[in-house]
Amino acid sequence: AHQTDLTTGFSIVLQNGDRVTGEIKSYDQGRLTVDTSHSSWINIKWSLIVSITSDKIFDLETIDGVHHFGSLAPSDPVGKLTIVEASGGTTVPFFDVFGLAPVYQTFWRRWEGSLDLGFNYTQSSNLTQFNVNFDGTYRMKDGQFQTNLSAFFSRQNGVTGAERGDLG
Repeated sequence: AHQTDLTTGFSIVLQNGDRVTGEIKSYDQGRLTVDTSHSSWINIKWSLIVSITSDKIFDLETIDGVHHFGSLAPSDPVGKLTIVEASGGTTVPFFDVFGLAPVYQTFWRRWEGSLDLGFNYTQSSNLTQFNVNFDGTYRMKDGQFQTNLSAFFSRQNGVTGAERGDLG
């Protein structure tokens, strides 16, 4: 049995027996991104991991769209993740995992997303354009809230401005 690092409450065991400790940042396209104190951020191929243990809360999404919220415990046999939820434990095969993201305790750290701003001015036609796009996800222990905003404004002398927006 592999013990968890007591300073972080987190441990990843690889197929070759190596152990990595740090903070899970994300899982995307078959790679787990981990922030380690000694090597900065590293990406680990998902197929090389045999066990993950963490006392932090995660949002784990399976390939069939089901979300599980809980900490990660060692599983027997290896090659599966055990999610410790308030209602008990659930075991999921590694290759059934679609997404894995930490659920932070503070309000601002629970948000993730992007903000894009754009501005364009064409002097020859005196055309001004402005656009803004925002996508955000707020993760909670019982679910997540997703929002997006898109807006476009244009102005040109002698021409009625075009405006459009979308909020979801």
